[in-house]
Amino acid sequence: MPVLAGALLLIGIAATVLSGCKTARRESDLPWNQRQTWEGAPALPAGFGSH
Repeated sequence: MPVLAGALLLIGIAATVLSGCKTARRESDLPWNQRQTWEGAPALPAGFGSH
């Protein structure tokens, strides 16, 4: 009996973990892939690294 309870617990945990990243719809309203303002900006101001 304890083995069955442990197996059911592991199955329940695995189902929770695997379904945690699923979305209900194929398309999402959230803008996941929008380019951010800091992307593509220079890392340092011009002349900052020169001696």
